[in-house]
Amino acid sequence: MQSGLRFLPIGANHEKDAKQAKICPHRQRLAELAEWLKNDGQAGYITLSGSGEPTLHSGFEKVLEFIRSKTTIAAVLLTNGTMLQSREVREAAACANVVKVSLSAWDQASYG
Repeated sequence: MQSGLRFLPIGANHEKDAKQAKICPHRQRLAELAEWLKNDGQAGYITLSGSGEPTLHSGFEKVLEFIRSKTTIAAVLLTNGTMLQSREVREAAACANVVKVSLSAWDQASYG
């Protein structure tokens, strides 16, 4: 197995509120992932990221479940943690092998 990362972008969200939405069809992403698994399917990790926050996509749990059920490659979720206040999102994120939460602030004063 090769080491490295494969990124599965799940769509951009230009909304300015913190609620889940169906941004792009997750079935399309699952089909792309299935095709990749069939043709190559070698990686150290399959990472869910996005042009924004992946947990804002209402189908991110289905993508994680697909990865866990169809391959032994570790599923990684990159998140800013905004949606982790929701029990449903935390339960869905728990489907990933690794959840990496970033912590950002405007300046040092707001960080503390």
